[in-house]
Parts: sequence; structure tokens; C-alpha cells
Amino acid sequence: THILDIASGELLLGLMERPTGRTDLCARLGVFLEVDTDANLEAAVSRILGSLEDLGLVEPAAEC
Repeated sequence: THILDIASGELLLGLMERPTGRTDLCARLGVFLEVDTDANLEAAVSRILGSLEDLGLVEPAAEC
């Protein structure tokens, strides 16, 4: 059994709306969580995306 935390869910929603880059996802999550977009948030987004990729829920795309 897996539980999806709120930050992971918000990132998935963002990706479902449209393919987007890490910078946009960081900004979206920062607004959602009402925190500054900084190195800590960027690291958290990277970890979350890695976990979602490991689960087969997302895959990296070439930057546009």
C-alpha cells in the first residue's frame, strides 16, 4: 500500500495539466505550500519527481 502525500499530489496535478519543467513545478509547489522557492524546495521537488519516476507515474521529457 502506498500513500500519496500532498506535495506529491500537487506535483502530479501540475503535470496532468500540462508537461512542465522542474522550475515551474517548484514555483507551483511553493505557491501551494506558501513557502519560498529556494534550494530546499528544489531539492524536495527533485526527490519527489525521482520517487514518482521510480513508481512509474512520471517520466522525464526532453526540455522544450
